[in-house]
Amino acid sequence: MNLNRAFIAQAPLCAIAIILVTVLLQLPPRDHAKSQKSKLARVDFLGAASLISLLALLLVFMDILSTKPEKLTTYLWLIGSAASFLAFLWVEKKIALDPLTPLRLLFGRDFLGAYLALAFGNVAWYGVIFYVPLLYQATGHFSASAAGTLLLPGISSAIIGGFVGGTILKRGGATGFSRLALGSYPLVAVACVGTALGAGLLWKQTSVVSAITTLSASLFIGGLGNGGGMTATLVVVVVVASPEDQAVVTACVYLYRQLGATVGLAVLSLVFRQVLAASLIQRLEGAPAMGLDTDEVVRRVQESLEYLEQLPEEMRIIVEAAYGEACRAVFLVSAGLAVCAIISALFIKEKRGRKLELRNVPDEEIAERTGER
Repeated sequence: MNLNRAFIAQAPLCAIAIILVTVLLQLPPRDHAKSQKSKLARVDFLGAASLISLLALLLVFMDILSTKPEKLTTYLWLIGSAASFLAFLWVEKKIALDPLTPLRLLFGRDFLGAYLALAFGNVAWYGVIFYVPLLYQATGHFSASAAGTLLLPGISSAIIGGFVGGTILKRGGATGFSRLALGSYPLVAVACVGTALGAGLLWKQTSVVSAITTLSASLFIGGLGNGGGMTATLVVVVVVASPEDQAVVTACVYLYRQLGATVGLAVLSLVFRQVLAASLIQRLEGAPAMGLDTDEVVRRVQESLEYLEQLPEEMRIIVEAAYGEACRAVFLVSAGLAVCAIISALFIKEKRGRKLELRNVPDEEIAERTGER
């Protein structure tokens, strides 16, 4: 319920954002010569629908996979998602008058390294930010507000990392994006491994102080890495793109970022639920004297942390251990995703669009470069 309230509380913030955009955004005057029908004809409804279908079917597949992996009908959702992806490519390539995301920009070699580095890095960091508070509440017996407060080292360092990354790029004359990303995302990988170690200390009740120190230090390091990496990957694609493509490329950046975060968190959730269920079943089968329905316990634990309060002490210890083990598995998978971000950062290109290269160059030199006299 607390998680639901957290999402519902974002509605007023979204309303404020809509009002501010409506009032403050200054758009160029509209061309009333064109008919409304001709304008609507250029909107890529098919592309948007196929992209939404791709994501929705994939999320449904992963949700069902966590509960009914043995049923072959489950994989029909995955097949439908793949078909939607092929439909999206076909619409963008052959049908759309104004493609939602032109394929040359969506999969262009000049941008793909930065896109993927941002997507993988974001997912790795979101996995840490999302599951560390759950770990604190489930195994450390912290309140939701206390668990959120303990995230401050990671949140504050992410801001610092962004500022430091921007300063480095500014002093370097807007160069060195790949080096900044390659220096940042290893910090995210280290942070993911550190949170896995901290999770082990916490659920094994080795030392609460040591666990919190390890987790806080890991969050701080990971925040620095994610802030620097985001700065490098967000800015480089705008620098590389030609001026006429910069708006679309920026949209592609956020498409990769949001799709990566959505699908990535769904994958991490699947890992969490599978490891939690397997660990609970293994531990509960070894304690038959408790007389609890294993399937019922697995279902209730996955649904809400409040269920832990209803368990007897011996049973709660078992569930907390399984919960900590599942969180540790998520952090290790996040570390693997951070490694994917590092590999992707190797392919970041900094060759600038030709028109951007000629900006602020004397007219005589431009004429010499282009062969104009």
